Amino acid sequence: MWPRLEHPNIANAIYYNELQELPCFVVMQALDGETLAQRLRREGPMTADQARPIVLQMAAALAAAHAADIVHRDFKTSNVLLLPP
Repeated sequence: MWPRLEHPNIANAIYYNELQELPCFVVMQALDGETLAQRLRREGPMTADQARPIVLQMAAALAAAHAADIVHRDFKTSNVLLLPP
């Protein structure tokens, strides 16, 4: 059974494939924003003050996932979505 994560910094998983004959996949909610990788390419490096709130939110999301015994195996800037305020 797919564990349900409820956290403001984690996108909702709508569906998780558990059929053995198909490759594993997760369907996530659609969100409108840009990835952290896109932002860094567009604007360049962030100052510590710009990065701090993003890093704190990423850490909180990872902590919530780890508390539910879930490990994000592909955590990278292109998988972090920044939503407009």
